[in-house]
Amino acid sequence: MNWLNKLKKQVETKQVMPETGDRASLAAGAPTPEPPPPQTPSPETPDAYQELIEWFTTAELPSEPFDLDQARRVTNPVLFYGGLRREIENRQTSPRRRCKATQADLRCLKAVAKDGGNMTNQEDAYGIE
Repeated sequence: MNWLNKLKKQVETKQVMPETGDRASLAAGAPTPEPPPPQTPSPETPDAYQELIEWFTTAELPSEPFDLDQARRVTNPVLFYGGLRREIENRQTSPRRRCKATQADLRCLKAVAKDGGNMTNQEDAYGIE
């Protein structure tokens, strides 16, 4: 028997210990603890998100390039708005919606539109009081 077959046989005969278990509990057949379920971000209230969507679909949006926030500049508003529309249409499967990036972009855009393209009202955009 070559070394690979010996190793396979050893692995097959040994029990794999869970990280939190010990040999005594494995030998006794004690159940191993189940891992905690993965945490998902808490969803934003549907009403608040729906209000942002309704605002976006009816608002008069800037047509010139603008600063979305201190770190991001929208140089082509038409493409940016198209991307937001696609995210809204695919909101059930959109990873950006699940991590609330779409909602944050809509809040920032609303603050920019409110200030006429000057991003001076960041408290509104980020919910800072």
